Amino acid sequence: WNISGTNVSQNSSWRVLQSSSLASAIFLELLLGISGNRLVIAAKVKSAKLLKMNSGVLMLNLALSDLGCSVLVMSSSMVSVATRGWVFGPVWCNLVCLLNYTFIIVSMGTLGIISLDCCVAVVCATSYRCLFSPRVMVLACCATWLSGLVFGAIPVFFHWVSYDTAEMICAIQWDQDFQRVVVCTLTAFVCCFLVPIAIILTSYSLMLRTFQESSRKFNKKLAEMIIALVVVYLVCYTPFALTKVLKVARRSMNAVPAWLSTVASIMAFLNCGLNPLIYSTNKEFQEAV
Repeated sequence: WNISGTNVSQNSSWRVLQSSSLASAIFLELLLGISGNRLVIAAKVKSAKLLKMNSGVLMLNLALSDLGCSVLVMSSSMVSVATRGWVFGPVWCNLVCLLNYTFIIVSMGTLGIISLDCCVAVVCATSYRCLFSPRVMVLACCATWLSGLVFGAIPVFFHWVSYDTAEMICAIQWDQDFQRVVVCTLTAFVCCFLVPIAIILTSYSLMLRTFQESSRKFNKKLAEMIIALVVVYLVCYTPFALTKVLKVARRSMNAVPAWLSTVASIMAFLNCGLNPLIYSTNKEFQEAV
């Protein structure tokens, strides 16, 4: 019996099954992300009422980021997983890496701004319109994109990018130019992940205290929807962020098991499709649709 040949055949069949399953999962996430976020953007643009609300502008920004991730990043990942390798060349690899980090930072920054906007509306209601005018909201949205592009461009500029089979996307190779990678990664982690989390937690703590100390009415459904957006984002992206920090901390691409990097990427992609489902619980959004 050709036992070695049988083992090779079984291993090959397992790899095909694995890549097919992962590609199918990403395809479903991609469909959910594209269809859901297109509907959200159409509803926001169609409804003058939603666009006049700061929360509507910010959620439009979040939906644009999620749609971009679905169309540009997830589609490239799906094809690469299905073909078991990167087939689009180095230029698109660099661009996808830049866009992926940009979309992640835009989403986290937008959620921080949404939380701050709600906090000021509740805690400083009398001066809210002066502090957070529609123009300020547009500038805040632009700032999220600018910061995302700056941090996303750094790995491309220093040639740190290549296709990561475990993450299923073009990403930073942490063992290259280690000192600069550490500085870049930790700076991005603090500025684009920990700072927004601190803003979110502080904002909701202040809002909770205000609600307890006053009898003012507030939009409970909107508050619940925003909290759901934040919680889902953190659940989906915390594994992704922590795997990056672990690779840097241990100075090795092998510091994190391949399966964990894969799961972290799948969870991160899932966030793009879950957000529209959360929006659908909002009454104003339902009316616009």
